[in-house]
Amino acid sequence: MTIPAAGEIQRFTEQVLAGPEFHVSSNAPAAVPPWVKGLAAWLALHPFDFLSSLSLGTILACLLGGCVLVALTVYLVRLVLREGRRPGRSRPGRKRAAEGPVDARHLQGPRELVLEAARALAAGDSRRAIQELLRAGISLLAGRGLISVERWKTNSAYVRECPPGGREYSVLRELTSVYDEVVFAHREVRTDIIAGLLAELSEQVGPA
Repeated sequence: MTIPAAGEIQRFTEQVLAGPEFHVSSNAPAAVPPWVKGLAAWLALHPFDFLSSLSLGTILACLLGGCVLVALTVYLVRLVLREGRRPGRSRPGRKRAAEGPVDARHLQGPRELVLEAARALAAGDSRRAIQELLRAGISLLAGRGLISVERWKTNSAYVRECPPGGREYSVLRELTSVYDEVVFAHREVRTDIIAGLLAELSEQVGPA
């Protein structure tokens, strides 16, 4: 690329500044301050003075620093995106919304739910067993008029609603506690504890 002579650049700059967009009438305040015109004229006359004042080492250091900054930014962005897409990472609030509380629209009778829990426990699926047992307990209490099943209610809300002091209240509290341990805290619970809750609910439900 051919660099124009300084005189040509100056003449071109003067022609641009003399245009109507830079013309200021005597009745209006100056739109372009004189120092701006002076700076533009100096840059036109000395377009490469700034770069020529820098040493080769300084230019290379600036380029290397810019490359490192860009590479670091790309790495951090990719790291954030990778963490967000990693399987198994989910927000605790979403997990709770997906697994509880009990959805009233799909609530079966307590006897059917107890049977489902018994099958799950026999198959070694403690998680499914305690889920079905909690549904059975809530269905049983709703059938006796001790609580009302609503989609928006949490498991703790059912415990607070149930009249305290009775056998049903104690069983519901224990069911909720074990449910939280297994489903939300992802902890192992002894099978005999779940089997005891299964036997208690089977007795309350009664024979078919």
